[in-house]
Amino acid sequence: MRRAQNGGATLWAIALIVVLATGVGLFTARSVWAERVRNNHQLYSAQALAASEAGLESTLAWLEAQHVQQLDYWQDANPQDCPDATPAPRWQCLKLPAQTLPAFPGADFTIILTRDLVSASHRVKIMSQATLNQDHAGQHASAMVQQSLYIPALAALPLMLWRDEAQAPLLLNGCLSEAAFSNHRFQTGPQNLAAFSLKVPVLPPDPLRTQTDLQVCLALGSSTLQSQGLGSSVTPAQASQANTCSPRAWQSVLGNMQAGQVKALSQAQEKNGLRHDTSPARNIYWVDSPAPWSQSIGQAQAPVLLVFSKDACAAICPKITSETTIFGSVYLDSQCQDARMNGWESGNITGQLVVESGIPLWSGTSLLSASALSRQAFTLAWPEGIQADRVQRISGSWKDGGF
Repeated sequence: MRRAQNGGATLWAIALIVVLATGVGLFTARSVWAERVRNNHQLYSAQALAASEAGLESTLAWLEAQHVQQLDYWQDANPQDCPDATPAPRWQCLKLPAQTLPAFPGADFTIILTRDLVSASHRVKIMSQATLNQDHAGQHASAMVQQSLYIPALAALPLMLWRDEAQAPLLLNGCLSEAAFSNHRFQTGPQNLAAFSLKVPVLPPDPLRTQTDLQVCLALGSSTLQSQGLGSSVTPAQASQANTCSPRAWQSVLGNMQAGQVKALSQAQEKNGLRHDTSPARNIYWVDSPAPWSQSIGQAQAPVLLVFSKDACAAICPKITSETTIFGSVYLDSQCQDARMNGWESGNITGQLVVESGIPLWSGTSLLSASALSRQAFTLAWPEGIQADRVQRISGSWKDGGF
């Protein structure tokens, strides 16, 4: 009887040991399996991250090629592609089409470019997301990286541009007659400058004629302006030949900016839904139409750039109706042809009126007021050492993160 009891106890002990050993084995197997799963997840996540970085690098190369070829790739931008953190109309968003994405087996890409159209159109953020697809063992693994860079949007303004001509509410590449001057008022800036001429044109190389033209340019010079309490004027020390034309007014205000850059940014803002009454408001306007301008735009702390192109000024530059108020810089490309400004009218401008010729007859009445903020709309923050004519990464902007 005792032997039977001992045998039963031994059997139970053995069974217990077997159960415990089986449990330990199962636990060990499960731990090994879990560790393998974790390792696979890490592997797949690393592969997804590598794919997203490949997408980023591929996009950088694509962008450089677009700028070398001067292609307008932003024309396919769609506000609906903007992430929640960067909504339209302020932000412009471009989702790259499939044909521009890198060939990375087993991964699908979503690559979006975003930029602030109002205050930082030269700074672009690339967001690259890669998701492993059904052709990969790690299907659904995903990773995202971001990188910001500078692109050639608007050229940087050299410091040399901030000279006396930047202080005058009227800047001409020519002269203003006394008759044209009489019905217009100026509110000058800190330098008490009312008008600034970059060129006094004369036809023959006649010293007597030259001196006369220099004296009468800008409504008989500074004495007339000062006698009426309107500030002073500046004219060149020497006259220039009338049959030559260089865009001195444009260069004095916009530096090395290209007309195509300004026009492209204007079109981008309009297409993206920015208007004078949105928040923020549109601040770049390029006009090719000769029709009169009647819309008040800009604010004291949010000035605009309004450009009337050579096409708008092909015959006579468009008039700005008398009831219109503009805060910012107004440029008229009259192509050094005074006749295209003959009888021109304007409303009130707080900032600067820039004309690529003289004004032989200025109709109506207007008030031109200087403003230290007049160039704010087209002055971008370019860090020292960054070249504004090529694509460049922004140091320290790379990060692993989501949209």
